[in-house]
Amino acid sequence: MHAAVRLFSGILLLCSAVSAQAQLEANPGQQNFPITAVGATAGPLFVTLSNTGATTLTVVSLTVASGVYARAGGSCGTVPFTLAAQASCTLGYTFTPYSVDTFYQLLRATPDAGDFIDFGLAGEGARGRLVVDRTMDFFQPIPVGTISQAKIASLSNEGAAPLQVTAIAPFIVPPFVSFMRTGGNCPEPPFTINAFMGCQIVYVFAPIVVGEVQLDMLFHNNGGSAETMTLRGIGTPNDILFANGFEGN
Repeated sequence: MHAAVRLFSGILLLCSAVSAQAQLEANPGQQNFPITAVGATAGPLFVTLSNTGATTLTVVSLTVASGVYARAGGSCGTVPFTLAAQASCTLGYTFTPYSVDTFYQLLRATPDAGDFIDFGLAGEGARGRLVVDRTMDFFQPIPVGTISQAKIASLSNEGAAPLQVTAIAPFIVPPFVSFMRTGGNCPEPPFTINAFMGCQIVYVFAPIVVGEVQLDMLFHNNGGSAETMTLRGIGTPNDILFANGFEGN
């Protein structure tokens, strides 16, 4: 009986010693960044370091975030830093992908007491992809000096990352304006189209000369080369019939 008591007491002392040790933990074990456009920056996202033991510890080394990752803020301070028993602090990180790819980095925090802990950073770089009505149907021929019914041009982002439309401009500036933007829910550039979303622009044709008119519009964006949309229409003579039955020129 006495031997059993001594064994039980020894187990209790051992458990107490273990629980008294400093112990470092990281939460979450991997911080996952949202899909991010190439060249853009996501974050910071934060990892919490906690000392779950009953004694103070000092983090004496911490892997430096590199490449697409960078440390940005948090409350832990620079290495070495101290965590009291049951205390915690945060490490902030940003993600800036330089290509369309998936990126991982494993970071290690090493304390002066207890075991080191590893935690990871993961993120995916992507590009938006702008799709524009490449050729609008011909506007119906209308007399010079009149305005056509409106037509809608659709812009959509078929990529996995947000896309910025930086400018909308003619490929060659025309000597006279026959097409006009009159509405739609796309704002004036620059504006952003989220992944797999879109917006619309409304155009009208208002010919000021007789004959066929064409205008190539360029949609500049940060997802790749500019997209082109062609506007076409025909202006017809605006003959006025007077009361005497003769046409005026």
